[in-house]
Amino acid sequence: MNIVKTYGNYIKKYAGTHPAVSRKMIDIGLHLEQFRTEHFAEKTMPKAYQKLNTLGVKNTLHALEYPESTVWCNLFAPVEIFQCFGLSALSMECLSSFLSGFTCEDYFIDRAESRGIASTLCSYHKDFIGAVDSGIISPARLGVTTSMICDGNINTFRYVSRHTDLDTYVIDVPDSCSPEAVEYVTMQLKELIQKLEALTGKRLSMDDLSETLARENQSKAYYKEFLKLQAERYYPSTLTLQMYMLFATHLNIGTPETLDLFRSFAEDIKQYPKYDGTRIVWVHLLPFYQETLKHYFNLNRDYQIQCTEMNLDYMDELDTTHWKHLPLKC
Repeated sequence: MNIVKTYGNYIKKYAGTHPAVSRKMIDIGLHLEQFRTEHFAEKTMPKAYQKLNTLGVKNTLHALEYPESTVWCNLFAPVEIFQCFGLSALSMECLSSFLSGFTCEDYFIDRAESRGIASTLCSYHKDFIGAVDSGIISPARLGVTTSMICDGNINTFRYVSRHTDLDTYVIDVPDSCSPEAVEYVTMQLKELIQKLEALTGKRLSMDDLSETLARENQSKAYYKEFLKLQAERYYPSTLTLQMYMLFATHLNIGTPETLDLFRSFAEDIKQYPKYDGTRIVWVHLLPFYQETLKHYFNLNRDYQIQCTEMNLDYMDELDTTHWKHLPLKC
């Protein structure tokens, strides 16, 4: 018997009539998974990846249990600003991935399509919409997305906002860089900050933001050191963990926990042996549920994914004091 699939079938069974029961089962499942990642991780998995595994589960579980302190977003939202207001970030795609881990995504996708959502919409988004529509997932404190990369994000957030009490802010990013474009995005970030201040009753501390950005710079420095060392060393991972890196490089970048994680990567890899197998840089999303790819890449000594390009979208050092030289402060 496949325990995970059986568990997922029970989640689907009660989702339509008793969503609170299904939600409780999801919470229990994530608590058990967090305990497993902390105490019973696979022995061949490096310590830093064990930490990353726990971070991903913890981040998702927190968003479900504390929606009032969570922002639903896409991967390009300014999460550093959210942190200054005591808010954590979770992308709809990451949440959908965990629902898929329970093997119940088909129910939520079908539910979304039964509500008139086009079959051609991204499955991640349909999974998310169906889960919210079923009442299993409670709306977050705020939704923030951008016009970058994914065409479905804005429409998905608009749909959820219309059918729940989720307040949403969309950051429109021009497709070319110019002084006018920078000013345009800056104006929107200031509007978002005002919205967050009104929502939380807290003023943005620019000193807190500078500290967050400084931790982000340190994290990226450790990550660069890790990637340089990994070019010559065997540091086993899995397709799922490669996707989990988005929790560190995007959704939680700038937190003390993430800084500790990247420090662990840079230090832990020094204990690993030289690598003479095939090295691969992956471009775009990983189809991490495909069994053939799992066979080749999960903890395999012959093939090693060095990184995925989504984790390297911006690696330059951030100016943590730029705001001090502006004529107008937020």
